[in-house]
Amino acid sequence: MMVGLTLSVFLIPEQTFVALPFLTVPIVLVTLGRHRLSILLTLVSGIVAGAGLAWFAPSVEVEQVIIGDALPLVSGIGFVTLLVIIWLLSDRLLTISDAAVALADKRAAEAEDARQRAEEAQSTIAQQYAEQQRLLDLVSVLETPVIAIAEGVLLAPIVGHLDSRRAGQLTQRLLDAVYAQRARAVIIDIAGVPLVDTQVAQLLIRTAQSIRLLGSRVALTGISSETAMTLSNLGMRLEEMQTMRNPQEAIQVMTMRTVNR
Repeated sequence: MMVGLTLSVFLIPEQTFVALPFLTVPIVLVTLGRHRLSILLTLVSGIVAGAGLAWFAPSVEVEQVIIGDALPLVSGIGFVTLLVIIWLLSDRLLTISDAAVALADKRAAEAEDARQRAEEAQSTIAQQYAEQQRLLDLVSVLETPVIAIAEGVLLAPIVGHLDSRRAGQLTQRLLDAVYAQRARAVIIDIAGVPLVDTQVAQLLIRTAQSIRLLGSRVALTGISSETAMTLSNLGMRLEEMQTMRNPQEAIQVMTMRTVNR
């Protein structure tokens, strides 16, 4: 387009003042593109062409320019230029729209990927929690085992320190086992408890009271001489439980009483 306008100026000198402004149109059209090198080359070409026109074009007076003769050429150039500008603008808008859609798709894919990772992490946490809960339940069972040693007779050996948490677990497990198995007697062996003080004695008494409410008898075995002396000095009276030397003796007594009933 720049070449055609330049030639038209040389071939038709009267159109110099009409065609010269249109030399800037290609620069505008190229700037709508995306290539900086093309913009730079077109700008340089426009400057050179403008300088050449200013240097080589014949000098004419404004009154000598025949505007009417140039109108068809000017109208054609203007119409074509307008179409090209519209096409370039539409192409640029479509390019921007496609880029926006691509970016939105990318963000949506990233969000979906983040959601999947969050779900996987949540599932992993849930599995770890379930496994931890299973281990805690296993530890609880091992800490407070309840063993059915005869028909209607349960044995609960306690090993280690008995605190309020373990006492609560022991009571709950014994109550569930007594209710489920309809046990008539429960033997609690404390031979593995290193220290029996007032707190431990009170916990055992409360456990025995809860079991007796379900109609079962309670026997306490494994009381050492030191434990008996401590309970005596503390003034603790284990009236809720029948005390025996060891679980074997308690099993014999409880089994006989159960059979007699």
